[in-house]
Amino acid sequence: MVLERLPAATDLNVSSHRADFTICLEDDLPYFQGHFPYTAILPGVAQIHWAMKWGRQYLDIKKNFVGMEQVKFHMPVKPGDHLCVSLDWDIEKSLLSFRYTLAKHVVSSGRIRMG
Repeated sequence: MVLERLPAATDLNVSSHRADFTICLEDDLPYFQGHFPYTAILPGVAQIHWAMKWGRQYLDIKKNFVGMEQVKFHMPVKPGDHLCVSLDWDIEKSLLSFRYTLAKHVVSSGRIRMG
């Protein structure tokens, strides 16, 4: 199973320290397979992994994962959901903040410490 296939980003708006975009979670994303036996739900670890990958891609973050702070998962994410993704890179503190929203409701958020 290839887990490196991330959802395509659309409506991309990137600056040196911030990226905002939309993703559509296709039914066949491998991240949905096997996490829960009867319901396809996107694992929280995938959301964190994606935030780091997109942070490296769009915000040119070169540092490695050190830890997480204030990570919260408020709502389940299902196939077919259209999420807005916001990433903020605080270069001074080496913190990548992420927020996934669905119809203006926060799905998940947190900070990833890089170092």
